[in-house]
Amino acid sequence: MRGGGAGRAGGDFVTSVEVGTLFGALVARALDRWWDTLDRPDPFVVVDAGAGRGRLAADVLRAAPTGAPALRYVMVERSPVLRAAQRELLPVEPVEVALGPGVRTDRDEPAVAVTGVGPIVTSLPDLPAPPVRGVVIANELLDNLPFRVVERSASGWIEVRVGAGDDGLVEMLVPASDELAAAADRVTAGTAVPAGARLPVPSGTTAWLQRAGDVLR
Repeated sequence: MRGGGAGRAGGDFVTSVEVGTLFGALVARALDRWWDTLDRPDPFVVVDAGAGRGRLAADVLRAAPTGAPALRYVMVERSPVLRAAQRELLPVEPVEVALGPGVRTDRDEPAVAVTGVGPIVTSLPDLPAPPVRGVVIANELLDNLPFRVVERSASGWIEVRVGAGDDGLVEMLVPASDELAAAADRVTAGTAVPAGARLPVPSGTTAWLQRAGDVLR
């Protein structure tokens, strides 16, 4: 690492967000289309997974999306350092404010969200627990999630692992579990794979997408 941080100018690589504001403006237009597709809900919750220091969120809001009055923007970032940096770019509100507030017109009925008060921005270390009406976006996240590696053998799939040898780390080949072999078959989608060929199985991505889907209702 060279001081700037991964994904930022001066770091190991630069993402679209750090090049300029155009990417954020395009995302803002996409959010407006998705808001229309969902019949313009209010609140409209946007979960930005892997939000980093909040540059994408800032650019989206700067582009003034049409749905801004309904917008509740939830930045999800595990790093406490980056979550602290978000406050340098954005007014970050408590999560109960962003995913609320609610008013109760009848004590026997659930509270109803106040409308037209967006955009409200908040930050969390993980995906929000309650299902929300909106979308989940993730820029440069899925390709950073863990994966497993398999190799095709004459008898099926074997898993490539790393173990400790006498002289350091070594490759270890073990039979793939039924679950992993089935996942590898889905990746190849019926394509003939020659013996000795290797491929990654995106196990982390599959699990994360399931969790992300559970966020939405």
